[in-house]
Amino acid sequence: MKKVLLFLTLILSITALFGCKSQKDFNEYISQLRYDVLFAENDLCSISCYLETRESPFVSDGIVNAKENLVILKLSPKNDELKDFGVSFTTDKTYTENFSFEPRFNCYVATVSVETMPSKNLKITLSDENGNSDITLTSKKQSSTIAYDKALSFVYSQNKEKIDDLISSDDNFEINLRLISEEQDFWFVGITTSENSFCFLVDGKSGKIIAQKNINNI
Repeated sequence: MKKVLLFLTLILSITALFGCKSQKDFNEYISQLRYDVLFAENDLCSISCYLETRESPFVSDGIVNAKENLVILKLSPKNDELKDFGVSFTTDKTYTENFSFEPRFNCYVATVSVETMPSKNLKITLSDENGNSDITLTSKKQSSTIAYDKALSFVYSQNKEKIDDLISSDDNFEINLRLISEEQDFWFVGITTSENSFCFLVDGKSGKIIAQKNINNI
């Protein structure tokens, strides 16, 4: 009986050992996680706000750098004569930043590094040459949207051999996860090495991969 128990214990130990190795913790490879999108609109402008944890500097090179919490605001004015904007908001403390025009997005952008991220709502104060106005941004993320780790699991389960080859190789790689919230939610999952990027668009409700693309970075 003791021999049987010893044998079973040995088998369970080996299974646990190799089971842990096969279930890789991908969190250490995540260089960007955009987990929520907030939105608000008034008579002056529309504003999108992206809450994410991202490496700094943000470079697609397969290497994960130290990360910071970011609140990224994109403002589209309805009056072309308005050009100078500022924003302030409070989480653990009050943060103030100016917007600058970004031609590639065709809007004004303010990126704020914070210690404590806001929740699903964020009250901000906008300033321009006409004065200040308060506006509250609310989350666009749907309650039925799967979590980022589930989206990554769906991608891994359907591309296990390719991703396992990355893990076992000497090449560094990093993972970008971005919530895309339009009429419905999607997850963008990007796996980047120094030479290639593997990009997947995942349905935010079912986890189904609806598009994928491989890009040569060289």
